[in-house]
Amino acid sequence: QLSIVLYFSVCVLVECACVVAVVALRRLRYAKLYLLTDVNIVVAGEDPAVDVTISEEEAAEKMEPDDVSGVGREEDEEEVELDESGLPKTSDGNVTAKQIVRFWLQDPVKNTVSAVLLFRCLRAVSVMRQTWKMALAVGLTFMCTLVIFPGVLVKVPAEYFSQSWLTIILISSFNFSDFLGKELPVVKLLNMAPNGVVYALAIGRFAFIPLFLLCVKPLVISNEFIVIFLTILLGLTTGYTGALSMMRGPTSASVADKGQAGMLMVLSLVVGLDLGAAAS
Repeated sequence: QLSIVLYFSVCVLVECACVVAVVALRRLRYAKLYLLTDVNIVVAGEDPAVDVTISEEEAAEKMEPDDVSGVGREEDEEEVELDESGLPKTSDGNVTAKQIVRFWLQDPVKNTVSAVLLFRCLRAVSVMRQTWKMALAVGLTFMCTLVIFPGVLVKVPAEYFSQSWLTIILISSFNFSDFLGKELPVVKLLNMAPNGVVYALAIGRFAFIPLFLLCVKPLVISNEFIVIFLTILLGLTTGYTGALSMMRGPTSASVADKGQAGMLMVLSLVVGLDLGAAAS
């Protein structure tokens, strides 16, 4: 347990250091210049994938708002009201892409970092609204798996086999069945499963936790072949549900947001692994 605490403590410290480094680097002059060189903002409208690219030369000249495609001059001549922190202020608390454009154009050099961060937050919220269900399914899938594997499996007492051989058989059974589960979406019929089935599998897999605990303490399920069968089912459902969720997460987002959707799915996977390992 001490090694586990040390491992996760180091991980937390490294992640905190990365966050601090990112925040600090964004305040440097060369970082602001880099962000100012190529600011891509998607203007909300009929076509949400329309890019508005503003070059460094145009920003230096403080271009007129009517030079930006999709943003009307009459509409953009009005300055954006700022709150106490210097960010765009709205009546309903929601900042739109057009307001971010106008906020940035008021002072391109000063407002670049804030505008980019606001826009990325806006895009992140949009991606989360499109993919949160599949992201949650991925997190729950791997959280359930890490609660059981390998911490509980290695504690299952042996009856017919030696303890070392039983551990090897259980871990090998899980890894092999997990590999097969990842290949199941190749089958067209299994790949056509509705999203509701994926959600049900991700939640229903938590029934494995009490079943495997009954194989350890109290020792209710003592037959090793039943434990091997449960391990194979655990591996199959882990591979199938995880692969299907990871495949459908980015496809549920728009074309422009598929990259961020993929990163969100990976983040959900890592969070699920961390929570499962901590719970085990």
